[in-house]
Amino acid sequence: MSANQRPIHWQKNTISVSGQISPADLRYFARALNVVIEKQGYQDIYLDFTSCSATFESFMLPVVALCVGCQSKGIDIELVLPSDPFLASLFHNTNWAYYIDPRRYQESNYEGAHHVPAIRYTNPTEQHRAVDRVVDAVLSSISGIDRSGLKALEWSLNEITDNVLNHAQTEHGGFVQASTYSESKQVEFVVADAGIGIPRSLGINSHRRALEEAIKEGVTRDSSTNAGNGLYGSYSVATISGGRFQIHSGYASLIANAGENLRILTNRPLLYPGTVVVARIDCGKESLLEQALRFGDVPHDPPFDYIERKFEKETVGEMTFLLREDIVSVGSREAGRVAKKKITNLLSMNPGARLQIDFSGIPIISSSFADEVFGRLFIELGPIGFAKLIDFKNVDRTVQSLIDRAIKQRMQSDEGRQSTTEKQ
Repeated sequence: MSANQRPIHWQKNTISVSGQISPADLRYFARALNVVIEKQGYQDIYLDFTSCSATFESFMLPVVALCVGCQSKGIDIELVLPSDPFLASLFHNTNWAYYIDPRRYQESNYEGAHHVPAIRYTNPTEQHRAVDRVVDAVLSSISGIDRSGLKALEWSLNEITDNVLNHAQTEHGGFVQASTYSESKQVEFVVADAGIGIPRSLGINSHRRALEEAIKEGVTRDSSTNAGNGLYGSYSVATISGGRFQIHSGYASLIANAGENLRILTNRPLLYPGTVVVARIDCGKESLLEQALRFGDVPHDPPFDYIERKFEKETVGEMTFLLREDIVSVGSREAGRVAKKKITNLLSMNPGARLQIDFSGIPIISSSFADEVFGRLFIELGPIGFAKLIDFKNVDRTVQSLIDRAIKQRMQSDEGRQSTTEKQ
């Protein structure tokens, strides 16, 4: 493919991105940015996505990291959104537009359950908040999650995002973004930075060998590098779950798909000045944590997970669910579906545990929300199961009456269906 046929090209201080963009195009974008700024000396850049028709998180998040790095050096970047309305909306909702051109675009307030927009973190507090948001999205959007799989995902996210703070040597921090897929029970996350890259971090001149070493157990625990087993463990979690794992850093890329041979590609002379990690993990796979996280052939079980920190109480067998914090809305059936999925996951991950739902600060809920959450839960758990596993706290009298009515209507509807079935 010639330079003018590639979907990324530049003229003077304008970098144009057109057509369908794949992650393989990332290095061409990095090269374009380097040429326009470092070689041609432009301090104001026009990033034109007008003709872009499709793109991916694994391309855009590293682009965001590079652009934020340029901004810190005084480079002014003006973003032109895709002409396609859907794609332009995607740039807003994912925070790509905001981070690339914060003067013209506002931060996203997107609250959809299946996607977590790009989040920047520069310290451990922001990092942990970002990881919790991804884990919470999984709880809210995927049914039938195995707790072992969720813990494995959380561990991987913590390790990969922590690597940025400890080893990337960049003051700009890192970026994380994630999407969930309810049917396959998979989660894909991307973590990107514009730091020194894995080869320099490990002190290995061969970029290919650096990525080979990065996913070997214990290699990065050498005292001279002062790193952990995050890449090795995350690689194991992703591939053992039947997912995929990728690293792009320096002149090399590592590609690992379940059931296929590991590939490491050398991309000279195209450099990505930083690190990108892409992982797709099946959170429904049983015993994933025990199978994947074995260091020195000893199983590793993280001492705390999100569910324990967020929902489990000191009393064994009890959990608490603060409605105003743990869901976005109580005003629609769609919000009810999200809340019910989250509650159902908590109950299934803690068999026999009692869940206290705290209505503090909730003066009213919609009838459709009450029906979708409590009406359906009552039918699924049965009167005895519901009374045994669900408890209400600080519930307003009006809210309680809406819940009671929803349960009564569900019972009548269920009885009607059973009667019809018996007659048939």
